[in-house]
Amino acid sequence: MINSILTYITHAFFGIEESIWNSIDSNEKQKFNSLSFTIALLSIVTFIGLYEFFILLLNDVLIAIVLGLIFALIVINIFRFSVFTIQKPIYHQPEIQKPVVETTATLPENPTVQANNPLVAKQITTSFKDKLLKLVSFFSIGMIVRSVINVILLLFIAFPFACKLSNNLITKVNENRRVELIEEFKVSEQIKFKSNCEKEDSKIQLLEEKVRLHPNAMYISELKNEIISRQERVNTWEAERDQNIADYESKIANRNFIILSYAKIANEMILKITLLFLGLLLFLCHFQKYQLVNNSIYKYYTLANKQYSDLALENYKEVEKLIKVELAKKYSKTAEYNLLLENYENIKAISKFTNPPFNSIEKDFKIPVKKMTTIEFINHYV
Repeated sequence: MINSILTYITHAFFGIEESIWNSIDSNEKQKFNSLSFTIALLSIVTFIGLYEFFILLLNDVLIAIVLGLIFALIVINIFRFSVFTIQKPIYHQPEIQKPVVETTATLPENPTVQANNPLVAKQITTSFKDKLLKLVSFFSIGMIVRSVINVILLLFIAFPFACKLSNNLITKVNENRRVELIEEFKVSEQIKFKSNCEKEDSKIQLLEEKVRLHPNAMYISELKNEIISRQERVNTWEAERDQNIADYESKIANRNFIILSYAKIANEMILKITLLFLGLLLFLCHFQKYQLVNNSIYKYYTLANKQYSDLALENYKEVEKLIKVELAKKYSKTAEYNLLLENYENIKAISKFTNPPFNSIEKDFKIPVKKMTTIEFINHYV
């Protein structure tokens, strides 16, 4: 069952040709399925990380599931692009292996003499160069581009995934921040309330001063009305203050703070472990794919290269025949027909590539040197 699922993922993710798949051995199929397992594990981690990202951002489970799934597919396809697209052209020509000439000369057994022997030194140098070339071919410009893309994806996934693994810590951080914000809001509302009360008190003080200086019935009545009005306004402001605080508490009751969460998790060991884990997964994917493409014991990509090359070449020849047939239909009765065919062949001849339609091998152009007599040379510059 698991093997069937991995095979299905392999076919869907790699775009496997069924006919080629059936012609490779079980060991290579298992290698593909191992890579599919690594990718499936990475996909699950990516979805969990992005789900947590949208939970922290929007705090809505349904929206987080939908957006997490969509963005996980986008991220995995970007990753797929970085692994399987940035590589050698599918129609690249393999290098011709030079035959190894075995020598019958008997090398001296003395290690000192062997070290000074030019033949031994040459073999050691050649072996070192081969290993160095293999290392450079793995860590190529394509791999650098892949690494840049993967590092961006790694950071994008690792932070929310680490937050998910440290859910209790992140929950506590967000709860503490909510309490701080509520206290700050209460202080702000209380300051506003006190400011309004002080304004009312200043009005009453002015009226009391008037009554003290001019104790008449009009000022006394005005003072009493102002005291009653002040109490009504104070009661209204108190109700508004309490309602504003209740609304604010309800508003941020489930609010999360993604930047604060990231800042907290950045100082935790769990983030380093997550980065290491995801980094190993990404590297393992690249390494497994590199083995499948570059190891001679695995035949799928060699067979795929041949099949695609033959298909492209066949279509190229069919189109070439079609061009000549159309030219014959239209111009066969005119004097221009042979000239058109000659021009068509000339266009192919002046191409700088030797292998149309792939155009991956350039011609080795050599400028012909015309021998000139002394008289021709003088006349050329006169």
